[in-house]
Amino acid sequence: MSAIITEQSVKMIYSMLRKLPPFDSWGLPPAYKIKFKVLEDFKFMGELQVKPYKMTFGTKYQEHFETIVTTVAHEMIHLSLYLEGVPSYDQHRRLFKQKAKEIGSLYGFDSKWL
Repeated sequence: MSAIITEQSVKMIYSMLRKLPPFDSWGLPPAYKIKFKVLEDFKFMGELQVKPYKMTFGTKYQEHFETIVTTVAHEMIHLSLYLEGVPSYDQHRRLFKQKAKEIGSLYGFDSKWL
């Protein structure tokens, strides 16, 4: 298991990003309302469950700080779309790509990676 990617660290990354733009204007729930899970042999880099709120992250395909930050941001985009009532919140469609581009240009992340 990665020393950087732990349930506590992804919770802290989520909390930090939630306080920064544009995340701070999205009305995302505080970290204590979300269960964070990290698994070694998870088939995805990250996954959002909405009822109840749960974010699961895998270490099989990521091990670095920048990668986990972008993965947390990615799941936060999905969560924001869900809260906005977007039926396809779990897809990577136009609205998702718009938010990814905004985050990518603001923080220097590749929006196609988000």
